Amino acid sequence: MNNLISTSFSVPVETVETYDDLDRRIMDNAVEVTFATPEDERQYEEMDWRLHLEICRVLSIEPSPTRADRLVHVNEDWFPTMTKFVEADVRALGAHEVEELGALLAGPFADWRINVQLYEGYALEQSRHVGGINIYADRLLAQGQALQAIVPRGIAF
Repeated sequence: MNNLISTSFSVPVETVETYDDLDRRIMDNAVEVTFATPEDERQYEEMDWRLHLEICRVLSIEPSPTRADRLVHVNEDWFPTMTKFVEADVRALGAHEVEELGALLAGPFADWRINVQLYEGYALEQSRHVGGINIYADRLLAQGQALQAIVPRGIAF
C-alpha cells in the first residue's frame, strides 16, 4: 500500500510498508544512463564524484567514504543510475539531514536521487536493517519504519 503523508518535510512523502515495496517503486522510476563517448562517461563520473563529496559534507564525513564514528558510509563506487548510496545508523541521520541531502538535488543534480539504508547498530557486527528512504528533488519515498526512526517524536504521519 502506498500512502502520501504530511510531515514537516518540505517535499511530499510517500510511504510503503516493506523493503520489497520500496524496491519495486524505486525500479518504477529507475534511470540507466548510456554513454555515447568515453568523454561522456568521464563527465558523468566527475558529476557523480561531485555529488559524493557534497553528501560527505552534509553528513560530516572527512575523509570519504566513512564517518569517523563509523555510523555513516557513502558508497564511492559509481553506477550509471544517477543514484548515490548511503548506509547510516539511525543515530546519525535525522529529518534535518534528509532535508539537507534533498537540497543537494537541485541544478545539475536535479534528476539524481540518494538512496539511504538505515540500520540500528550500524557499526556493530549484529546491525539490524530498519528500512530505506529514496530522496528525490521533489519527494521522498520511504518505508514507514525508516521515517519513524528519523522523524522527531510528536510529528504525526
